[in-house]
Amino acid sequence: MDEFNWKNMTICFPEFFSGIDSSGYPDQPRFMEGKIEFRLNKEYGIELYLNQEIPKWIKGINEIDQETIKNKYKELSEKVYEDVSFDLNQSLEIFENWRNFILKFDKSKGWIGNLQSHIEFSNELNQVYYPDYYSYYLKEKSLSPTDVLLRINKIPQEGLNHTWKRYWDISKDVFSRNGNESCNFIKGKNLIECIRNADNIYKVAPEIKNLDFQF
Repeated sequence: MDEFNWKNMTICFPEFFSGIDSSGYPDQPRFMEGKIEFRLNKEYGIELYLNQEIPKWIKGINEIDQETIKNKYKELSEKVYEDVSFDLNQSLEIFENWRNFILKFDKSKGWIGNLQSHIEFSNELNQVYYPDYYSYYLKEKSLSPTDVLLRINKIPQEGLNHTWKRYWDISKDVFSRNGNESCNFIKGKNLIECIRNADNIYKVAPEIKNLDFQF
């Protein structure tokens, strides 16, 4: 059986709640079977999905054993919440910086920004994955900095100058899944590393926007 842990997470930035009731995300964590909802820094809405639920066969055993299983499930859920909440608070400064380029409507310029107001993470096989929906427009096409980095990753390291070598190193944290996925993924060994890898990419996104690549 897999280790009790989270499998998917959605983070709604404060901008997501513009004109929307945010009361569904409590200040104190709300524990449900398979899901935890809470607020981060009293502004962000977090939905955390667990990889296990209370087994259906619990209904077939006596009430004392049922209570034992339910208490154990709650204990494990609380531990996951504590671990994830700690990691998110450690990453709060990064999220605050990302708010600067969240897509928004400007009366004089129209829609500006690069990142949607809610993001997702998945936890699979001892790796954390972040689907990168950061977009900018280059030659009338919607592109992501990870699109460019995947191209850079195919360039042999030999002969790269310091700047391009830095881009190449960052590109190792990016991959494209087969199938009908509409975005690339950024990975990390854990949640904090995944967030930091994404932040490293977003920091160089303005630099690589105008690199001479044909798409």
